[in-house]
Amino acid sequence: MFPAEDLRRAARPDVSGPAGHNISTAKQDDLQGAGVVMTVGEDVCAYNPVFGFRLRRAAQNGATWVHVGPVPAAWKRLVVVHVDCPAGEEAAALSAISGAVVAKGLHDTQGLAAVANAQAFLSHEFAPSLPGAAQAAELIAGASGKVILAVNQDAAVGSDHADLRWAADLALLTGRTGGPRGGLLVVKNEANGQGVQDVLYDGGFTSAANLARAKALLAEGKIKAVVLLGVDPAGLEGLQVGLAGVEFTAAADVFATEATRRAEVVVPLCPLQEEEGSTVSFDGRIARFQKAFKPLAGFSNVDFLGQVLAAAGAEGVSLAVLRAAIAGALPLYAALGGEPETAFLCDEAARQGGARTFALAPLPSGLHPAPYRPATTFSRVAETTLRASLAG
Repeated sequence: MFPAEDLRRAARPDVSGPAGHNISTAKQDDLQGAGVVMTVGEDVCAYNPVFGFRLRRAAQNGATWVHVGPVPAAWKRLVVVHVDCPAGEEAAALSAISGAVVAKGLHDTQGLAAVANAQAFLSHEFAPSLPGAAQAAELIAGASGKVILAVNQDAAVGSDHADLRWAADLALLTGRTGGPRGGLLVVKNEANGQGVQDVLYDGGFTSAANLARAKALLAEGKIKAVVLLGVDPAGLEGLQVGLAGVEFTAAADVFATEATRRAEVVVPLCPLQEEEGSTVSFDGRIARFQKAFKPLAGFSNVDFLGQVLAAAGAEGVSLAVLRAAIAGALPLYAALGGEPETAFLCDEAARQGGARTFALAPLPSGLHPAPYRPATTFSRVAETTLRASLAG
């Protein structure tokens, strides 16, 4: 079991350095109290309009906006410091900013005491300086108030996510690891992407090694059956071809898609209005919801999956059982086993306490541009169609 986007990534995103967990260390609400906000990549707001609205409101209310990468025309009048670089080269720009922090002696000495390879990182050969890098370094490291660093982990799914790791390293380097000094916002394009990532990988259902093996088997045509849960492969280059070659496909989705049209078995999924459950936003907000309408299909998603498990000889499941299992396997999800309506993963991580040793991720300074590819199905299909028409 894997998220479809992971099957097309060159590597799994990892920002576990600042908090010891692969999560955001700040909340979207923190934008309103921030003195400085840094965004990375022109598409950081493309699939998160609410986040984009909050970001612009923060800038209008006095936050200094630092942007790394191409600046969309709609942002130009709000961005104060622009570290300009071509799309796909944001990692090198972040390396240059980190280098400026170190060169000016602005790094967080106390925070780096808990970093295993701090000295190796401080002596790392950073990327050459860029216009605006030194000013950005002074603002991010020297601000007395809250600083928020925001980067999109889904911006370039074919890349090695070097920009994401450099943003996490910059947060560690400057002490912006959560709390009153600010932190890192890891933006995701897919709804509930954080929850899926945590349950599948941190819950022990799969691993990066299994992901690599599955990608190889799919490319070799050795996978014979596929179940697509709310996944439409349209526009997913490479993955679409691999999935088309399997002998049996079952597709469960809310809407009719290319996957449901060619599947041997199709099951209607319930929308959120017809289902009880919970979602996890990209900033780690665990929110429960209650169904507003009776499921039109006659059964909920959990009911359907429970019946499938029972038919396969396994023990059936219920929402209460699933929540208890998740809370038991993932300490940050303890709120699912209790009564609170909402909770944040970053708060749970802070409450765990205890000494933790982190590691920065020094990276080569070489530039490895990666083409931008949107993540949502609608945009994937639209872009594929546009490129085909331009090529013709």
